[in-house]
Amino acid sequence: MDTLHPIMPNERLIAWGEYNYQVAGKDSGLTESWSLHTLPGEALIHRAEVRGRVATIKLRQAAHFVMAPDYRPSKLEMTQEIDGQITKTTIGCFSESIVQSIAMEDEAEETELEVPAGYNLFFPPVSAQGFICRNYNLETGGRQALPLVCIRMQPEEALPLSVEMQTIEYEYLGSDEEIETPAGQFACRHFIRYDQHMEQHLWFDQAWTPIQWSVPYSVIMKWEYLLIRYHRER
Repeated sequence: MDTLHPIMPNERLIAWGEYNYQVAGKDSGLTESWSLHTLPGEALIHRAEVRGRVATIKLRQAAHFVMAPDYRPSKLEMTQEIDGQITKTTIGCFSESIVQSIAMEDEAEETELEVPAGYNLFFPPVSAQGFICRNYNLETGGRQALPLVCIRMQPEEALPLSVEMQTIEYEYLGSDEEIETPAGQFACRHFIRYDQHMEQHLWFDQAWTPIQWSVPYSVIMKWEYLLIRYHRER
């Protein structure tokens, strides 16, 4: 896995893994590698790289996500390369605002946006979805609206990264549901994510690692993100 920043000697590995993206039950050609580290008493660092092809487009996305020890977002750096064109985005996270910087070839832009309290970042790597659902109240249950700062990527249109505010509802369906993937069999929490009239299904293990994410775009077109390799330090 190529990373935006090297792993430092004082970082401790928590977990690593790899996903395979499938469309309608077939390998799409995209894969995601990721790792999660901690710095003693300071921060959590999540790294991810997505690479492969979407139709005829060659794509690479690399992310470096820094969180506080309670998993609150602190800083996100992302690089997206589409057919050789590179866009770099940095998101600085504060309690009531975010500062977004985008650099693309000779152009650069910085924007500050107000955000609601308790927001989370939603961005493409599958391995980052558990950081959002950690904020779901399991005791209350039901459909809960979570405020998200969404970093969108549209490789099929060769567009750069964009940021928008959304409130997405999540619903917990229960735990101890057995899910089997190429990485093994796991007892999972099952969630539904209600987005754009779609019911997306997510399964997390007890450490909030996504095991499977199913996105039914249509009756015959379904994306599935399957965990194919997984290791967690004990």
